[in-house]
Amino acid sequence: MNKNLVAAVSAVCMMGAVVTASPALAAKGDPAAGGTQSTWEMPDVKGMILHPALQSILSATGGKQVKINYVDAGRLAVYNDENWMVCGQSPAPGAETAKYSVTLKVERPAFDECPSS
Repeated sequence: MNKNLVAAVSAVCMMGAVVTASPALAAKGDPAAGGTQSTWEMPDVKGMILHPALQSILSATGGKQVKINYVDAGRLAVYNDENWMVCGQSPAPGAETAKYSVTLKVERPAFDECPSS
């Protein structure tokens, strides 16, 4: 009996915490509710080795994880980010964005520069 009572009281307390926090969390990312939408500025990573480019993007987002889409890697998988060079990017350098998805055109570095295409 006591175990059931403790479980019921715990469940009610947890629901109260969730219900109380929900409006504040919803307003934080909703400009209509008086919150601010989190935006970040895309750094210029073109010409960089992929590893420091990813670190630069992560720093720009304040540590928030970003989905990276790789293009032009051919049939090769991007495993070691020290073996790839960024030859193009979207969003453009300096663009303010609220999206957490970035597209990077990557190539295997040849003579420390991107091949012209």
